[in-house]
Amino acid sequence: MGVEVEQSALPEPINFSLNYSKQMLNDQDLANLLQKRFEFDSAHSVSILLQKNNISEVGSITLGEFLSSFRTINQLTLNLEDNFQIGSSINCLFDKISIFSNTLTCLRLNFNYINLTDNGLESLSLALCQYGNLRYLSLGLMANKISDSSLESFSRCLKNLKSITQLNLNLSKNQIEERGINTLLGSIAKIQNIKQLSLDLRQNNLKCQGVKSIAEILPQLENLLSLNLQLNRNRASESTFLTLCKKLKQMKYLKHLKINLLLSQLNKEIQQKVKQQLMKSKRLTDLSIF
Repeated sequence: MGVEVEQSALPEPINFSLNYSKQMLNDQDLANLLQKRFEFDSAHSVSILLQKNNISEVGSITLGEFLSSFRTINQLTLNLEDNFQIGSSINCLFDKISIFSNTLTCLRLNFNYINLTDNGLESLSLALCQYGNLRYLSLGLMANKISDSSLESFSRCLKNLKSITQLNLNLSKNQIEERGINTLLGSIAKIQNIKQLSLDLRQNNLKCQGVKSIAEILPQLENLLSLNLQLNRNRASESTFLTLCKKLKQMKYLKHLKINLLLSQLNKEIQQKVKQQLMKSKRLTDLSIF
């Protein structure tokens, strides 16, 4: 717990880290913590970890004002997981930090369990559209009551992020169905430079057509080297999962594959067939199936 500022002998760059996770902070506590207003011209990396507190919309505005005291930031890690009262007001924070849209190349956001809902994701999507220089984007959206409608807005946003080479999306425990996943993957497929993709779709409403969309669209990512695909606790037929594995096996440059099919209603025989399908690929050097 605490504030850590690392600085080399030269004035720049600065790595700023603040960790007050699981401290039951409220909005006033956060304001008191940040009142020193660390004044830096620029930062290579800023990491702020505030998961499992009691921060609401007021606190997110305070946090945004603090971040805007930096002139530039290259890498930003922001963890607000399990601050349930923030909800769709997350746009208040992004209004303040839009000044970094041209300098940020790495953005890690953990918004799991903050009651974001569709309205919040749509606001976040509008904000993210400005970050065209991002190369790495990690976005945690677990258990936020997200449906297909707002996922389509987010998918349109992804089309503007053409520089991304690594994309990590946690969309587990939401209300996503076939239409949403089809639109999302269609947008991801248009990111030509993407090399690494992690997609967590556990415990949604995906059925056969949703898994078929994944099987048809993922091979379009011709330059993909690494894929982490979490599909457990969705409902699709055995033949659909086998088709998915056949398609993954055909991916031209894929070397690292991690796929989670647990509790997807596959019997042991089919699970074994799935493994056999993927193990036939000579291109895969790292394979994990569970």
